[in-house]
Amino acid sequence: MMQGGSLWRTLQRSKAERENTVSVDAQLEASRRRNAEETARARERLNAERKEREEAAAVAAAKQAGLAAHAVAVEGVALERLTAVRDPRAAVGWYYVDAAGKKQGPFAPQQMRDWFTAGYLPRDLRVAPAFANDRVPQHTDMERLDKLFDEPLTVNAFRSAHPSDQPAPKKRKRDEPPKETGNWLVDSINRQKAGIHRLRHDRHDGPGMVFDDA
Repeated sequence: MMQGGSLWRTLQRSKAERENTVSVDAQLEASRRRNAEETARARERLNAERKEREEAAAVAAAKQAGLAAHAVAVEGVALERLTAVRDPRAAVGWYYVDAAGKKQGPFAPQQMRDWFTAGYLPRDLRVAPAFANDRVPQHTDMERLDKLFDEPLTVNAFRSAHPSDQPAPKKRKRDEPPKETGNWLVDSINRQKAGIHRLRHDRHDGPGMVFDDA
């Protein structure tokens, strides 16, 4: 009877161990499933956020393009009005009479402005504007430069309302990409300070990194 009882207890222990093993395996499998589901949900959330950002960027770009188109239209209307009243700011070119009495031109407004501000053109120079789809000015159309423009001449002479003649905005220092040092970490910090976030490191230049907004 003692041997039978011992055998029965051994069988019971083996059964309990098997059940415990099965229970642990089931818990591990359940944990793996939960982790996989959480990872999938996190990936879906990141994809949804990325899509929202892309859509917001597209809307902002469309609005910006619309504003730019509107600005061009407004500038076009303004130029038409200035041309209609033969305002010198609407001139597409300029003629002048040289010291020998010969008519020279046409020259771009910015070229004339550069010459005048550099001191190459005198204040009493006789000049005449040329407008789009208009006849070439004659000698009788010429007027003294200092009579045609308001003072100060250094500011007002040969000013142009054409967008292509406007000076380009100065480049801000923060818009200039930082110099590369060859050290991926230092370069990354410098780019972040400069506000450049789209640049990514090559996987061979440093440890692997994951960017959820790529």
